[in-house]
Amino acid sequence: MGTERCKVAGARLSVADYLEPALASATPDTRSLLQALVEHRDAVLWEQSYKSEERLVGDDMLSRYGFVEVISASGPYLSDLVRAGGSVFDVGTAPTRHCGPGDAVHAVSDTPHGLHTEGEALVMLYLWQNGPLPQQSSFH
Repeated sequence: MGTERCKVAGARLSVADYLEPALASATPDTRSLLQALVEHRDAVLWEQSYKSEERLVGDDMLSRYGFVEVISASGPYLSDLVRAGGSVFDVGTAPTRHCGPGDAVHAVSDTPHGLHTEGEALVMLYLWQNGPLPQQSSFH
């Protein structure tokens, strides 16, 4: 699980620019992971789960968020059991819960949840297991 590796072509999104400034508020527990994302931000595949033509979210949101997977069915570390990576959300992207640096958030599957950033961009490390891993969020 996550030990076999495959080559993934890099593709950068502009939200990768928010990683380095986020180091200033990283906790000791997250600093080394965030530093690794900063160092490799141009060599990894930045993705988005929504496409402009689907019209599920506005172009404003599409220009201000993205994620990179480190462990997934498509790599770079291969696993059909978990997805793990990092997400970046720019200021103003729309949980309505206040979270500080290093806070853990558990989003239960099939439970409506979301986020709204204020003041500075949010860099989030995630682990997703069980259920259909490559699924797109739905809106209720």
